[in-house]
Order: sequence, then structure tokens, then C-alpha cells
Amino acid sequence: MSADGGRGPFDDETLYVAAMAPVVDGRVTVETRDHGPVTVVEPSWCNGLHSQGGRREDICHQAEDVSLVFSVGQAEGPAEFLNSFLTQRPFSPTDTGLYVGVEMADQHVELDPAGLDALAAALVKHASVVRASARRLAMLRGEAR
Repeated sequence: MSADGGRGPFDDETLYVAAMAPVVDGRVTVETRDHGPVTVVEPSWCNGLHSQGGRREDICHQAEDVSLVFSVGQAEGPAEFLNSFLTQRPFSPTDTGLYVGVEMADQHVELDPAGLDALAAALVKHASVVRASARRLAMLRGEAR
């Protein structure tokens, strides 16, 4: 039902949840729609979550998320942002390399070591901007720091 009590266009739509492929003896067999069952070695860092039924090139190893968590001090609880994780697509037609996936706002990027260093440098630089903003705000509010 929609927020106003009426029926929405997707109310009768069946919810589809993809079955997950189990990891057995360090390997995972993913059923694909274009190559049938595909068995790959499961890296030790992978979270073991592999959806069945996609295309072979979509098979993706991904580590657990690591997030920057900041307690905003409000009822909503902590803010979680800048998620990152190791990722690799072993059957990608363009790049099978190992990267760190980073989610920022509405974007997802996969970075190599140089890209991660550049991101870290940008974060350090921006941290100094945030710190300067805190000092300026305190001054404008008459809260000397």
C-alpha cells in the first residue's frame, strides 16, 4: 500500500530474492544463465556471498564492508559513510584485477593502489577544511576554541 492508503503500482509484484551459492572446500559453484555452473576458487578475503542465476561475467568476489562511522549525536544514531571493500570480478571482459571498491554518496568506484592513495590525500586535505570550519563556527558563535 502507498503512504496515503491506496494501492501502489508494485503492491502485487512478487519479491524475488536470488539464491546464494554455498562455499565448499574453498570453492564456490555459481549457476549462471550463460555458461551453466561455474566453479571458482574462493579467496580467503571474500565474504562468500554469490548470487545464483546471473551472467558469468557478473561473478564477483567481495570482502566485508569497512565503513567510516561517525556518531552524529542525534536520535538517528551513527552516520555510516565511505564504505570500502576488496573486490574482484574474475570473469570480467575488461579487467579481472583486484581493487578496493569505495562507495561515496551515489557513486561506486573501484580503485587501484594509486587511486586509494589519492583518495586518502583528498580525505586528509578535506579533514583540514572541516577542522578549520569547526574553528570558524566556534568563533562566529562566540565559543572560543
